Amino acid sequence: MAVTDEQFTRLEDRVNDSLRRTNTLEGAYKHLATREDVADVKTELAKSENRIVKWIVGLAVTILFGMLVQTSLLWRAILSLSG
Repeated sequence: MAVTDEQFTRLEDRVNDSLRRTNTLEGAYKHLATREDVADVKTELAKSENRIVKWIVGLAVTILFGMLVQTSLLWRAILSLSG
């Protein structure tokens, strides 16, 4: 079964059309993130989460320390008034 010139031309046109569509699609997705971009964002997010946790723990320790100081000062005032 021999391929005629007309069949070969139609096949060539179909291949060229497929290549044109593929190139168009590749250009349409350039604004989307790659795996490396997502990995970088995950890394930065983990760093941010760690910083937030450190701030919260530091704030909690500071508040507890302040409460202890206030409580001790209050008890000193109460004891000095009573005795």
